[in-house]
Amino acid sequence: VPETLKQMYIFVPSNVKVVYLFYTLLRSLREEEEEEEDTEDGTVIESVPRIRSAIVFCATCQMCQLLTETALEMEIPAVCLHSQMTQNRRIAALTKFKSGGVRLLFATDVASRGLDIPSVEMVVNFDIPKSAKDYVHRVGRAARAGRSGSALTVVSQHDIELLQSIEAYTGKKLVDFSAVSDAESKVLKLLQRVSTATRLARMRIAQEGWGGGSRRAS
Repeated sequence: VPETLKQMYIFVPSNVKVVYLFYTLLRSLREEEEEEEDTEDGTVIESVPRIRSAIVFCATCQMCQLLTETALEMEIPAVCLHSQMTQNRRIAALTKFKSGGVRLLFATDVASRGLDIPSVEMVVNFDIPKSAKDYVHRVGRAARAGRSGSALTVVSQHDIELLQSIEAYTGKKLVDFSAVSDAESKVLKLLQRVSTATRLARMRIAQEGWGGGSRRAS
């Protein structure tokens, strides 16, 4: 794992993982700078750093497709990459992401190694990998060639042992991403919006089928 890579985690209940994910993405991929906030006791709440590109890794093709469709329903430009897509759609999605036409890529581990994907500023493990080696391959997509970058792992109550195995393998403790984990009231304001977008995404997938990849995403 590159020394210039900042490895972080957020610990959230499994039933609101998607809401926390999209809060992080909306804040990270924003166009404008965001000022840090002062609390009533005078302490400063750090803002989520702005980034230009991100890859979100998922455990399954189905989840990868669902999150992509949910992002599109929320008007977040995104593409996906998984093994159930046709080769033409995979190439088209990867080309869009590599060219900077789309800044967000949802992917399974098919994108963690062996593909010519440029360094990105943030890697998000929406589903924590079962293998610590897979974690290293995933986060290695960020902070290449001496550049800085960040890796954020979404950890639920079911993932504690997996997180501990990753920390033991890499020899480094992940840092609590307090800019997100301490923003519960702001995150939950998105709950209705994300729930509606997810429901519409499921309907679209059921109507069009997801095997070929999103028509709007590619």
